[in-house]
Amino acid sequence: MFHKGEVQLLYIKYDGDFLPIGCLTSNSFSEGVDTLPATTIDDGGWKKQILTNQFYSISFSGLIINTAFTKGDFSKVSYDRIKQIKRNKEVIEWKISDDVGLFIEQGYGQITSLSSASSVDDMISFEGEILGYGEPTSSTELTYELQDGNDNPIQDGNDNIIKG
Repeated sequence: MFHKGEVQLLYIKYDGDFLPIGCLTSNSFSEGVDTLPATTIDDGGWKKQILTNQFYSISFSGLIINTAFTKGDFSKVSYDRIKQIKRNKEVIEWKISDDVGLFIEQGYGQITSLSSASSVDDMISFEGEILGYGEPTSSTELTYELQDGNDNPIQDGNDNIIKG
C-alpha cells in the first residue's frame, strides 16, 4: 500500500512536546557513511574503501506562518522558532512519523542550514537541514483490531476490542 507524503511528517520537540513543522511542504531522510581509501599490493592497483563514520541528515521545506507573535499558531514549529533553535546551536529531538503509527524514525540533531525565499506573487518559503547527532532509531508500531466478516471489531468477554 502506498502512502502520500502528507501522511509522514517531521516533528521537532519544542517545550516538551513534539510539534509538526508548520506548513511543511516536503521532508527527506538521507543516510551515508564516510570512507577511507585503502589498497594493498595484492589488490592489483584496484582501490578499496573502508567504511568509517555513519551519518544522516534530514532536509525540510515549508511555508512561513506566524508562530512566535501574539495570536500566532503555537501548535506548530515554523521558521521563526527554527531560526532561534539554529542560532542558539541547540541539539534538538526530532521524529518522522505518520498519523497511523506505521513507521517512526527519531533521534537528535542540529539545524545546520536554514534559508528563506520570497517572491512578489507567492508565499514566503523556507528550507533547512538537520544534521544527525548520534544514531537514529527506527520502529514500527502496528496495531490491528480483529474484525469479524462484517468489519465489526471482535470483543472479548469484557467488551474490550481485541487488538494484535
